[in-house]
Amino acid sequence: MQILIILCIFSISITLCSRGFVKIKGQFLCNGLPWKNEKVAIYEANYVLPDTMFAMNLTDSDGNFNLEASGKDIYPIRPYIYLPNYCNAAQFLNREWAAYLRIRIPDFYIESLKNQDFEPLDFGRIELSHVESEQIGFHKFTDLIKNFAESRPIRKGKRTKMSEM
Repeated sequence: MQILIILCIFSISITLCSRGFVKIKGQFLCNGLPWKNEKVAIYEANYVLPDTMFAMNLTDSDGNFNLEASGKDIYPIRPYIYLPNYCNAAQFLNREWAAYLRIRIPDFYIESLKNQDFEPLDFGRIELSHVESEQIGFHKFTDLIKNFAESRPIRKGKRTKMSEM
């Protein structure tokens, strides 16, 4: 009997799921230079469980990104752009430590159905050298504990301002 009740609750929660679809584009710059071949993703904010990645890609040689994602949740989805921001990253123990960047995608731009005619939300140019992250969902709590999301070995050829080239 308990299994039957659990299955009923599970099937109701699946049918009541909120679905959403987003398309985004833009360009990332670091000190005026294109943010090349760097990871950018769309995640869905959760309040209890870890956030869910909907899509991930790399920026192109000009720092441009284009992403499409769809997902579902029991509650209306709350997608955001995420990238580890290595622009002017702190260096410690032979590693670069990225400050995370999260930019919320506005609710009014989340489509309920996948629509090929839906124009991408254009974030324009985003200069990473002086941008701050939004605290969303579970991060309102975890951000109090940690300030950096990811690290990697220090890359050769540090980005410089265009005027120094």
